Amino acid sequence: MDQTNEKRDIQSVSDFFEGRSVFLTGASGFLGTVILETLLRCCPGIASVYILLRSKRGLMPAQRKEMIFEKKVFAVLKKRSPEIFDKVQVVSGDMSKPELGLSDEDLQYITEQVSVVYHCAASINLAKPLRYTMQQNVSSTETIIDLCRKMKRFCVLVYTSSSYSNSHVDLPIKEEIYRLPFPVQTFLSALKEQDDNKLLELVSQYKSDWPDWYCLSKCISENILQYMAADLSVAIIRPSIIGSTWKNPIPTGEGLIKFLIGDENRIINVIPADVVANMHLIAAWSIGTKK
Repeated sequence: MDQTNEKRDIQSVSDFFEGRSVFLTGASGFLGTVILETLLRCCPGIASVYILLRSKRGLMPAQRKEMIFEKKVFAVLKKRSPEIFDKVQVVSGDMSKPELGLSDEDLQYITEQVSVVYHCAASINLAKPLRYTMQQNVSSTETIIDLCRKMKRFCVLVYTSSSYSNSHVDLPIKEEIYRLPFPVQTFLSALKEQDDNKLLELVSQYKSDWPDWYCLSKCISENILQYMAADLSVAIIRPSIIGSTWKNPIPTGEGLIKFLIGDENRIINVIPADVVANMHLIAAWSIGTKK
């Protein structure tokens, strides 16, 4: 049955995920791991979670999945519901490749079963060159949108952006997508044509408006979502600097940081990882149920 057409009274976030399958990118990253744990702990009725992993440093995707589960954040869940981990299915792929580098079999499973997509994978290395960052963070967003269109049960896409994606505009930043100084279609064409000179020409005069290529890539991705996914149900989350968990499943930051050097007249833009993860689940529920 097409889950988007099911008639059921969805009251809670847990109800929304009941019987649904989720596709998650970035599960091996800091935020992605917390989102995965939150989904499994708070939504026990979830059908399955497909996580995209690539081979890295001699480790196969299945081995990397087991390494994720060894993280301290899963300790509570392992004691309470160890069987829940059987719902996590690893699919081998790469964010920078067409169709995410998925096999025909994995692509079929995902397009037939998944209804909720979390795209939080991104290169956050601020020292990487322009093309690498854009290939990882921008091209992958376009690929995810194409994948969502192929899903027979698609319900909602939740995209992880950044509070600093719109550092080219004055405060306050509103909950809207701010247009780029250049057409996003032109940028995508230059990216696909491997035209580095054109890429640099497009962004060089605006580079000073963003602190780094990462923040610019997030702004471009938001524009791509507006340009290519206007007819899809999409939520964009803009967290600031993501820190340790506050409460759930455990308060990982208590007592670790004794002091910070800073300006007492400034506000440090740090948000707990579990708050961000909760917001990702709530956003899917809100957009998916139109509440």
